[in-house]
Amino acid sequence: GAELAVERTPLRTPIQIAPLVNREAECRVIDACLDQLRAGQGGVLFIEGPAGIGKTRLARELVARAQQRAIRALVGSAYEVEGAIAYSPFVEILQAALQESPAGRELIPAEIASVLPGLVKDSRPVPNSDPRAAQTYLFAAIAEFLRQRAASSPLVVVLENCHAADRGSLELLHFLGRRLQDAALLLVGTFRNDGAATRE
Repeated sequence: GAELAVERTPLRTPIQIAPLVNREAECRVIDACLDQLRAGQGGVLFIEGPAGIGKTRLARELVARAQQRAIRALVGSAYEVEGAIAYSPFVEILQAALQESPAGRELIPAEIASVLPGLVKDSRPVPNSDPRAAQTYLFAAIAEFLRQRAASSPLVVVLENCHAADRGSLELLHFLGRRLQDAALLLVGTFRNDGAATRE
């Protein structure tokens, strides 16, 4: 049968969810990641599996367990009907972060801030240069924003349905995974595929 695999490569109110059944191994990986995060060591965690196997449910369990440890969590989702919308899951994540606190809002480039309420006046546009350099500047600004948030207390950032995300969001996820290895930040992505998940 199909298997769900977990691979390691805030919501403001606690989530009340039914107990997970037959996911002890996955929950042990989640607990280990969260315990390491509380000790200041972040990382990347992928939850992969076929449709309907329980990836979203496991991601919600991770968020609930993070909250039990007083770890903040920010969640953004990609949607297949919105796959062409640039950085859609990160817009949700940044919006949730700014609802918690406006700290660091000046770091968010105008290209992203333009879709976040009340932020345009505080933001600076990405310098006009070649497209790859402009993208790197944008990625670095978002990385610095999340680094500053994680510096105040450990942080979980969840991207759901990465298989439906635009290319820019996936490249940003990869960039953050490399750039924020020394931050107290756990990046979590859920992917629909044929099954396996591993830990980095």
